Amino acid sequence: MNKFAFLIFLVPFHLVAAILGSDNPEGEFNKFESGITFNSLKSLATIPEELRAKLEQNHQIMSAMGARATPATFYHNQAGQLKMQMGLPPQAAMEDILGTLED
Repeated sequence: MNKFAFLIFLVPFHLVAAILGSDNPEGEFNKFESGITFNSLKSLATIPEELRAKLEQNHQIMSAMGARATPATFYHNQAGQLKMQMGLPPQAAMEDILGTLED
């Protein structure tokens, strides 16, 4: 069974805007995630309205889904039901979330 788990990390709004507003958002996020730019990432002086609208929409979706912790993991269990794990999943839940490893 293929499973997809979506992790949502809550990052301060101004940092998300700086990452998404960069020339290379994926690369900037990877550097941020690895700690390379965590302390050096600069906030945008002003957040473009289009970017602000996207961030607000994402925030509304997260709120509607109940994501209020870092990370929030959304996954389908073996019965196909959508489940959410708030915070770091306990080791015992990892197989349910990610499935079993296949050789």
